[in-house]
Amino acid sequence: MDARRIAIALEIDQPYPQHQEVFAGVQRYARSMKGWRCLIDEHPMLQACQRGPEYGRYDGVIARAKPGMQRRLKRHGVPLVNVLYQTASKGTHGVYPDAAELGQAAADHLLERGFRTLCYMGDINRHRHSGQVASAFRRRAESEGAGCTVVEVIDLPYIDASAWIKKEHLLQRWVEQVVPPAGLFMEEAPIARLMVERCQQFGLDVPRDIAVISQHNLRSVVNVEPQISSIEIDNERAGYEAARLLDRLMSGKAVAASPILIPPKGVVGRESTDYFAVRDALVADALRYIAAHLCEPIKVEDIAYHLAVSSRTLQGRFDAALGVGVSQEVRRLRLGKAKRLLTDPSYSIAEVAKESGFARPQLFCAVFRREVGTTPTAFRKQAVGELDTE
Repeated sequence: MDARRIAIALEIDQPYPQHQEVFAGVQRYARSMKGWRCLIDEHPMLQACQRGPEYGRYDGVIARAKPGMQRRLKRHGVPLVNVLYQTASKGTHGVYPDAAELGQAAADHLLERGFRTLCYMGDINRHRHSGQVASAFRRRAESEGAGCTVVEVIDLPYIDASAWIKKEHLLQRWVEQVVPPAGLFMEEAPIARLMVERCQQFGLDVPRDIAVISQHNLRSVVNVEPQISSIEIDNERAGYEAARLLDRLMSGKAVAASPILIPPKGVVGRESTDYFAVRDALVADALRYIAAHLCEPIKVEDIAYHLAVSSRTLQGRFDAALGVGVSQEVRRLRLGKAKRLLTDPSYSIAEVAKESGFARPQLFCAVFRREVGTTPTAFRKQAVGELDTE
């Protein structure tokens, strides 16, 4: 069998994780296959005659495919897997980050820290993915009784001076009007950094007054002090799944028409959200202790001992600050973590139970069904869909 020639068009010269890491995932799958030859070609099948015969003999393409490329490859009958959500379309197979799971993960992270006023800032009208992230973020916030606003921040090249100044003014107005404490979810990591600077300039503490989380985990930006929490998108898995999907297409196997959606790995918590927004300092300390020990057995007595107060005092303060007891809050946080882990098929149900702090899988399943209204397996199927995890 001749080697399969795969064109890779991922704009890997761009300094973004979603380019570089998707490429790494594609290469990981390609190494596991015999007879795959991956060639970087940002314009597959374009002017093939002038460029040489080798540019007209692709068996498949993985690309951040603009509409023109999609039409061209379809015309030539070359299987394509698109990884650019902005250009997702019917009739083109694709693998994309799960916008709903991404928005929910960010909202959960802020809600678990007690923030009841939330805001999303991003290019919601021009970027389809960002608009869906914002919608999911707002839905989750409002489902928990929190207030949530969405602010459009147009993503234009920073070389555009007028656009940059407009962003500065928009952020400044928001900071001047916000009533702390508030949790802020921002699309762009550099603008999240700018927001942290603006908050500090106006005397607002990050994270006590304003907690900030970035949609993009651009490490060179978010790791500067104060470090900014961010979403860890599983780009490498997206690349791997794209290559596996292309393999099925090239082999003529049946493939679902719906896109494959990849849930995020989770939130990378850093300094910008390292705070629990409750007025009672004792309850905030208790929540911090619970978050750090969530995968371990936690008793009310253990928390009280750590904080040098009586269990009765701790229970009373929780009820006054949060309206629930300590055990109820621990259970809520455990279930929240379990929901996030269930969206990652690499975790078995037993592993989800253990990581969420449940002593036995059977206990986890019973509590999950009672509190959530469905089984962990059914919840996973609904969240992940028909994603093949072989």
